[in-house]
Amino acid sequence: GELNTARDNCSAVLLNPNEIGIYGGFEHTSAEVIRLSSVELFNIADKTCVNKVGLTASHALFTSVLLQNNKYTLHAGGNGDTGFPAKAELIHDMAGNMAGTTGDMLVARRYHAVVSLNNGLVLICGGEDGSASFAGAKKTAEIYDPEYKLYIKYTSDTMQSMTSQQFICDYSDGVVWTVVSETEAVTDPGTISDTGLYTAPDLGAV
Repeated sequence: GELNTARDNCSAVLLNPNEIGIYGGFEHTSAEVIRLSSVELFNIADKTCVNKVGLTASHALFTSVLLQNNKYTLHAGGNGDTGFPAKAELIHDMAGNMAGTTGDMLVARRYHAVVSLNNGLVLICGGEDGSASFAGAKKTAEIYDPEYKLYIKYTSDTMQSMTSQQFICDYSDGVVWTVVSETEAVTDPGTISDTGLYTAPDLGAV
C-alpha cells in the first residue's frame, strides 16, 4: 500500500496489531520543504490509508509513542514552525479523531528518544538542541507523568528503580532536581528527597 501524502522525517506508531499511525514530517515540493501536521491511519491487513484529524502544530524530526492507556499518542519535540528544536508535546487520539497539546518539555530536543514505561510514565532523553557543534547533543533526561501532567528533570545517567508512585535515580552531590507542573490545578507537584527519591502527589492534590 501507499501513504496519501509523501513525507519524510515523520513518525510512526503501532496502535494495535493491525493499524499504524503516521504523523507529521516534511513534504518536498519543487520550490520548498513544508513541515506537515497531517496524520494518516494505515491498515496493515487492507493495505489502505485514511486521513485523520491533524496534529495541532506542524512538526518533523519528533518522536512519538503510544501511552500506556493505548488511547493517546504523545509526540515530543522535533522541529516546529520556527525550524528550530521545540519543547512542545502534542497528543493525538486516533480512535476519537482528536488532537491537542500537553505542555512543554523542560528542554527543546530533536533526534531524541521517548519510551513509555510500564508504570505509565514517559522517559524522554538525549537528542540535540540544534546548535552548530556537537556540543548541541544533550545528555539530560526528563520524566513525563501523563496523569498529573508533570515534568521531572534529572541529570543522572542511571535510573535504579521505579514504581507507580515513586522512582529513584542514581544520586550524587551536585545533582539538581526539578519538578514542574504544567497546570495550576496541581497544587502539590510531589516531592524529591535529598537522596533523589521522587514521590508523586496523591489524587487529593489534583
